[in-house]
Amino acid sequence: DEYVELTNTSKSDKVLSGYLLVDINFPGTDKETVGQTFPFPTPTVLESGKSLRVYTNQIHEESGGYSFGSGSAIWNNQSGKGLLKDTAENVIAQFEYAK
Repeated sequence: DEYVELTNTSKSDKVLSGYLLVDINFPGTDKETVGQTFPFPTPTVLESGKSLRVYTNQIHEESGGYSFGSGSAIWNNQSGKGLLKDTAENVIAQFEYAK
């Protein structure tokens, strides 16, 4: 199952409660659309130096236990963008990929 991994490289814990993980389809084109969105539940804290994963359709407790719960792929193999937005919907991190 595909997943997105977030790593806290700072020296302090980060509260992610209410943050959004957003899939952007066809970034930078006239077909750009918002795909799936995963809202982090309360409480979600990412400890300093730790990572968590958000899977497409599986739940793995050892990596946080987070899942979009989608029965089909979210992150295609052609191109896409993932955004992490804070509670005010400001983009605080992003990753873009292309084939």
